[in-house]
Amino acid sequence: MESHDSPISLLNQICVRNSLTPTYILIASEGMVHAPTFTYRVQLVEYVEEGSGPSKKKAKHVAARNMLRRLLNQTNLIEEKETVKRVLKRCDDEDIAEALALQKSTKEKQNETCDASTNLNPKSTSTNEAANEEENPIGKLQEICMKKHWNPPIYEDYGEKGAPHEREFHVDCMIESLSLKQRGIGKSKKVAKRAAALQMLNQLRKDNLDKIDDLLDNLPKSFSDDTFDFASAYVNMRRNKDSKLREDDLQDLFFRDLASDSGKLENLKMIFNCSQLQDYVLKYMDEEKIIDNVEKLVVKIELILNCKLDVSVYSEKRKDASSDKFQCLAEFIAKDPKYDSVCILCSYGMDESIERAKLKSMSRCIALLICNII
Repeated sequence: MESHDSPISLLNQICVRNSLTPTYILIASEGMVHAPTFTYRVQLVEYVEEGSGPSKKKAKHVAARNMLRRLLNQTNLIEEKETVKRVLKRCDDEDIAEALALQKSTKEKQNETCDASTNLNPKSTSTNEAANEEENPIGKLQEICMKKHWNPPIYEDYGEKGAPHEREFHVDCMIESLSLKQRGIGKSKKVAKRAAALQMLNQLRKDNLDKIDDLLDNLPKSFSDDTFDFASAYVNMRRNKDSKLREDDLQDLFFRDLASDSGKLENLKMIFNCSQLQDYVLKYMDEEKIIDNVEKLVVKIELILNCKLDVSVYSEKRKDASSDKFQCLAEFIAKDPKYDSVCILCSYGMDESIERAKLKSMSRCIALLICNII
């Protein structure tokens, strides 16, 4: 092994020495055409890690690096541990440099845009035209919030202005987790809501908060090269991830124990009325589908897995809000003290009816459970 090796080649060398084969799977390709985000999953025996990046190569690179870190901390498969540590440190340093360059580039482009816009008539560029730049800004914003486990965006009517034949509607978009608010303006409430979502997306992109990458998520909203210490910020970010890593480890432990318990697996498979579990998953991962007798099914799952399902309303409909759907969060919580009450699975559900929103979240949670046992 050499310290200049890439994480992928280093992981391959470790696997060859231990007669193992890593499996890479592209599990997501998201974002706009000019700014995609790819996510790769790598599996080695019972260990599974993921990585995301602006290219397939980068995503695969990050996934391999995360797997190396897991093997280094939890197994004896790695002989030359110091070499692996040097490779991981080099990759982390490269990420810091890339993040700094990206932040500077974004700031420069923003300044150029501001300079160019000073000579434009504000009325010549309507909010409606801005909203059209994104095919579905409301859905995209919702997707980002769900992936990052933020509170879902809230839309509120701020009022309307203008003569009856020239009405102008104002809608505020808020993300409570980040204390962010953006306002959209349009000739209808629908257009104003889309514009507000687009403004919020632009704000997230400006602050590099729309990316999945952990380092970019922790960049400050404003900084100067003289006052901001990227290295220290990166170290602090790693320390803050300890609790999250422990939660991930407990989830892994739960499913490893489940995989080794043939009795529980057979009992689980028996309660699903479907010969092919893959077909069952494909059917009920649909956001609009509800499993028949889902509440009775949940009770059986709780008994088999010694867990409980908590379903809560994440944000309620309000008369002064533009959103007309309830959003519910379903979570399977382990009851065995061994797993420290960790959430083993969670999923969202949305509907105009609060009861259907709950049932949808429960159905998707069960579908995710099946994904983890087949």
